[in-house]
Amino acid sequence: MKIRILLCCLLLKSVLLTRAQPAVHFPKTQDRSISYQGKALDSLIGFCSYKAIFFGECHTVFFEPDFKFRLICQLHETCGIRDVFMEIGHSAAFLFNGYLETGDTSLLYHPRLAYMYQNGNYASFWRNLYLYNKGLAEADKIRIYGVDFERVEVFKVLLSLMPAGREIPGPLLPVFEKIKVLSVDTTLGHFDKRFAAELKTLADMFRQEENAAKNFYGAAFPQVADIVRNESPHTTHVDPRNKAWAAYMESVIRDQHIDKFVAFFGSAHMGYSYGHSMPNKIKALSGFEKKVLSINSVYFNVLGGQKNTLLPYAGLIKGKNRDFLFRTYLPGTDRAVVYRAQDIQDAELSRSADYVLLVDESL
Repeated sequence: MKIRILLCCLLLKSVLLTRAQPAVHFPKTQDRSISYQGKALDSLIGFCSYKAIFFGECHTVFFEPDFKFRLICQLHETCGIRDVFMEIGHSAAFLFNGYLETGDTSLLYHPRLAYMYQNGNYASFWRNLYLYNKGLAEADKIRIYGVDFERVEVFKVLLSLMPAGREIPGPLLPVFEKIKVLSVDTTLGHFDKRFAAELKTLADMFRQEENAAKNFYGAAFPQVADIVRNESPHTTHVDPRNKAWAAYMESVIRDQHIDKFVAFFGSAHMGYSYGHSMPNKIKALSGFEKKVLSINSVYFNVLGGQKNTLLPYAGLIKGKNRDFLFRTYLPGTDRAVVYRAQDIQDAELSRSADYVLLVDESL
C-alpha cells in the first residue's frame, strides 16, 4: 500500500512539474510529421531579440531535419536571418549552396555529403530548403557556411572549380594529378590518418604554387583558398575544432558583414558550462554581447543517422537520468517539448543552454 501511495505521489509530482513550467509542446501525429509550433516558440523565446542563435543538435534523422527546416524558415521570415552555419567543411557548404541555387542533386552524391544520410528526412530537408530558397529574391536567399574539417568531397570541388577550357600550367600538373587520383579513391574516410596526410600534402602543394593557382582559378581562387586553408583539425576532440570554428566564423562574420545568423552544431560543442563552447566564444565578439541564444536538444529512443542502430538517448545527459527525464518531461501525447533549461531537473542540461528541446523518436 505504501509503495502504491509513493508511486502515485511521484506521478502527481511529475504531472504538476511539467504543467507548471513554461513550455512548448509538439503533439504526436499519426504520420510522424512534425506539428511545428512556431508562434508558441517565438512567444516563449523571442527569437528576434537575438543576433546569434545556436541549436545544439544530436545528428538524428527524423524530427531534427524537419524541425531545422521549419526553424530556418521561421527565422528568415520573422527576423530576416539568412546566414546558416553548419557542422560541415567549406567544400560541402559550396556543394550545398550550389544545390540550393540549381536543384542539381548530383552535387549531393558521389560522394554522399554529410546530412544526406541514407535513412531519415535529410533528403526532404534539402529539397524543401531548395524550393523555399527558389522563391526568394537574390538578396534574401539562404546561405550555408561550413566550419568543420574537409571531407572526401573536397577533391570533387577542387576539380569542379577548374576553369573550363583552360590548360593546367606546368607547376600545377602534379597537384591535379594527385587530386584526380584521390577523387576516385573509395577507401578514404575523413577520419583516416592517410586522408588527413594527403589533404595536408595537397594544401602544401597549393601554397607553394599559390601564384600559379591564383592565375589558373581566377575568380574561383578565393573559394579554393578557403578550402585548402581550412584549419579545422580531423579529430573528434571538441576543443581544437571549436577554436578553429570560432576563428573562421569571426572572419566570415566580418568579411560578409553578417549581423545575425543561426548555427546548427553538435550538442557537445554548445554547453554554456563549457568555457570554450561556441556560444561562449561568439558572446565575446563585438556586437554579439548579450545577443546570443542557445537551444540544446536531447533525443530518446533514437535511430542513429549513419547506422541503423537504436540508441536509448542522445545528447548531454547521463544515462542514469534518462528514464527520469523521459518520464517527467515528455508527456505521452507529445513528440517533443521545449523547456527553459533552468526548469529541467538535471545539473548538466540546466546549465547547458537557455532552452532545451526534448524529443521522443519512438517508431
